[in-house]
Amino acid sequence: MVRTARLFACIALIAPLALTASPAKAGLPECDGTFQAVETPAPARDSALYGVDGVAADNVWSVGVAIGREFRSLVLHWDGSSWARTPVGPVAQDSVLGAVDVIASDDAWAVGQSFDSFPIHGIAFHWDGTTWRQVDETHGNTFQYLNGVAAVAPDDVWATGVRIAFGFPPPPGHGRSARLADAFRSAAARGHGPTPEAISEAVAGRSGFAVERSVIRHFDGTRWRTVDHPSLRKPWTNLNAVAGATPDDVWAVGTNHIVPIGGDDLWGGRRVLIEHFDGSVWTHTRAPNPGTRRNSLEGIDVVSPDDVWAVGWQRDDHARTPLVLHYDGARWSAVPAPSLGRSSELLSVSAAGPHDVWATGVWRGEKGAFHKLIEHYDGFAWSEVRAPYPGRDLSFALASAAVGDDIWWVGLTIPDRFGSARAISARRC
Repeated sequence: MVRTARLFACIALIAPLALTASPAKAGLPECDGTFQAVETPAPARDSALYGVDGVAADNVWSVGVAIGREFRSLVLHWDGSSWARTPVGPVAQDSVLGAVDVIASDDAWAVGQSFDSFPIHGIAFHWDGTTWRQVDETHGNTFQYLNGVAAVAPDDVWATGVRIAFGFPPPPGHGRSARLADAFRSAAARGHGPTPEAISEAVAGRSGFAVERSVIRHFDGTRWRTVDHPSLRKPWTNLNAVAGATPDDVWAVGTNHIVPIGGDDLWGGRRVLIEHFDGSVWTHTRAPNPGTRRNSLEGIDVVSPDDVWAVGWQRDDHARTPLVLHYDGARWSAVPAPSLGRSSELLSVSAAGPHDVWATGVWRGEKGAFHKLIEHYDGFAWSEVRAPYPGRDLSFALASAAVGDDIWWVGLTIPDRFGSARAISARRC
């Protein structure tokens, strides 16, 4: 399905703002057609959920990170009445899971990255109905950051992300864990996970120069391999999400930096990147770029071959506003969507049906505080939907999923600007 994610590009590391939240509503939420907060485990000082998906009302998975003295991948399972943390192993310290896709009760995939050694490498875990086991992903010589996964079949799994090449070797790893923690907290204060740029800076230090390129990986039932695609060798590209309905209809979306890092304020500095797999090859697909300065796609979902949605954000001379694109089988077109406050961004999209599409993200109030953003498409237009965690709490809806008749969103909240971040979730049924 979709990642989430929930990753804004080109973020400058700021002074760490902390990240634990107000208690979530306890007990089983009522099914009254509105979103209800769900009590969500928070096993460490800081935690966040970056992905969610499921196959039934009593079988939903969510993934993210829990940070105590070290980073640990966080995996939660919903059994129809409550969330429970599920072991994932073996997991090295300093690892994060950024996306999950579930195709059966005994077949689910989660991807992310491990920071325990240099180079940082992508990781992939598979659920076989009993245990989450690591399936060797990059594990080696490639600095890689995976943030999207789509499982079309047990032997047909796609993952997207970014490869980073350093202009010269990074310094020794002294202080790396502290820098990574700072990168997480700084990013979380803005409602997303640390970007590839933030991670590379945390590892290499501010003197390190890195060039990012998009990557698509494929699992054929036996092993993972890198797949050729139009932006594979093009610098300053990244793919944030991937989704597929059939083996010959898979989409990946992200960003193409027309101007290298630092040039986003120039006209045309960032444009959307959309690629499609037809069962044989990946090809580039043209799409609108309504923002004169920046355009980025963060999430995608496929209803049918002639009904595909992608979301993200755009920018003209002023703040960011939601970017929603729709594919009708022939071409992509921009669709209007509400924008709140000083700026608004959509990070994930999930379709329960042609006339029932949900998008989640974040908007920023006039005083600078961030809030979760939930929007819905009813077949005619997009509109804002009220959701839990209102008021002064800093809350972010980083990922969404349509599971049967239920709609889920997950993310993090920071009720106190100088407190900690805590994973949150909500369900509509």
